[in-house]
Amino acid sequence: SSWTKVSDEDSANTDAQTLTYNVTAPVGGFGNSLNNDMGNVSPGGKIQSVSVEIHTAFTGGSQDTTIEVGTASDNDLFHGPDDNDPGLAGAYITNPEFVHPSSETAELEVNARVNHYGATAGNATVKVTYI
Repeated sequence: SSWTKVSDEDSANTDAQTLTYNVTAPVGGFGNSLNNDMGNVSPGGKIQSVSVEIHTAFTGGSQDTTIEVGTASDNDLFHGPDDNDPGLAGAYITNPEFVHPSSETAELEVNARVNHYGATAGNATVKVTYI
């Protein structure tokens, strides 16, 4: 009998992985927005889902809070401000099915942007699942 190769180190690492970010208001720092580098997706990786769970509604800001998930150059590429409602507790999900081209030489940096406008209360968890 002979051996048959069924996987190697790279191909065996296909289980879904999740990037997670938790934000609680009031948010420190300057300005009305907070950008957070959630992590990187390798070339050939596919972003399957983005979920935003609002545990506690965001209140007390000069405008309604918005949460976006994307890249530094396109803040809402994967999950836009109309895909969730930070003013209302609940769970919101999108399925962008975005593939970072395998021809790219750099990893894709995934960012969560919270436009909090000085909110005094609120808590949310953002999750990005990719393979």
